[in-house]
Formats: sequence, C-alpha cells, structure tokens
Amino acid sequence: MPSDDLSRKFIRAAGQRFIAVEFLLREGLNFVAVYLAGYVIECSIKAVILHNTLARDRTYLAGTYFKGRRGHSFEVLKELLL
Repeated sequence: MPSDDLSRKFIRAAGQRFIAVEFLLREGLNFVAVYLAGYVIECSIKAVILHNTLARDRTYLAGTYFKGRRGHSFEVLKELLL
C-alpha cells in the first residue's frame, strides 16, 4: 500500500471500482464490467506514478496530467510511468 495520501486515494478508488466490476460480472453485465475494469487499471497506474514521484511534485503532476482527456490517455500514463 502506498504511503502517500494521493496514491492511497487512487488505490482506494481502484479497489471500490473492482468490487463493482465483480458484481457486474456476476450479474452478466460484461460490457459495463470491462469498461469499468479499464478505470480500475487507470487508477492503479496513476497510484504507481504518484508513488514514484517526488512528494513535492505529486499535486502538480496530478493536476496537470490526470485531468480532462489527457488524464484518461494510456499513452500519456505510459510515458509518465516510464
């Protein structure tokens, strides 16, 4: 579990959505479950990125790269991860 608060929030969001994904799959709502599973992955990647970012830069990074269309781009997240 990440030690910083911002990473922890993304991990918590991912965990909550994962519970919803499991429920949706049990109910046979596979399309919605797969869509939401992508969001689980996105939140998890963001948590890793933030955890590996200097504490002083985390708020700026999240505010700049995690909002709007760019915030959902796996290409942008991949660049930040590497």
